[in-house]
Amino acid sequence: MRRDAGKVHWTVWIFLLLLVAFAGIALVPLISQLTKPAYLRTATQFIVAIQQNKLDDAKKLMDIEAVPEDKRDLKATVEMATYRWGNIERVELMEVVNAPAELKHPKASEAVRVEFHLQCYLSPGYASVYLVPKDGSWVVVDYILQ
Repeated sequence: MRRDAGKVHWTVWIFLLLLVAFAGIALVPLISQLTKPAYLRTATQFIVAIQQNKLDDAKKLMDIEAVPEDKRDLKATVEMATYRWGNIERVELMEVVNAPAELKHPKASEAVRVEFHLQCYLSPGYASVYLVPKDGSWVVVDYILQ
């Protein structure tokens, strides 16, 4: 007489293996967001907020006193850019430059420039976001939308 008590059927093991695999695949985007540098997360949030036309959220990421006066009105600047581009459809990271020389800011040596390629409805666009550390986080001190 053969004893089957205590044995787990092989289909249960396959089901558990597939469950673990799908859970791992579902968690990969969350883990990849957490492993990005803080300045890259802030720059991406800024550009995505502009893409989604959530300008209040984008302004929260800016240090308004440090932004040049002609760019403090984010709504007007974005409207001018979207007039040329159309709606922003996709945002792609291009390059990260440490300590950009063209930034006029007291903490320019600690600054980072994050460049994005913007796929838009009418024509391709380009965005640069300049960030500096402030109070333990990164803030936008300048941006270029071309």
